[in-house]
Amino acid sequence: MGRNREVKSAIRTLIKKARQTIEAKDRGQVSAQLREVNRALGKAVSKGILKRNTASRWLSRLARSASHLATAQP
Repeated sequence: MGRNREVKSAIRTLIKKARQTIEAKDRGQVSAQLREVNRALGKAVSKGILKRNTASRWLSRLARSASHLATAQP
């Protein structure tokens, strides 16, 4: 139970950092952050810590907010 909690906490931290990067409108860092989140979510799913749909939903929400940043006027 301890490791699962640790992994979920780390993923939530990565997601928060990605959201902050999106809010700061730092386009260069956003894609790197999304890749890092995607990698962590994939690992958690493969180890059975998160369900696949949950990880997909979290990543989708992040990607959607990042795409709004990309289409916004500079």
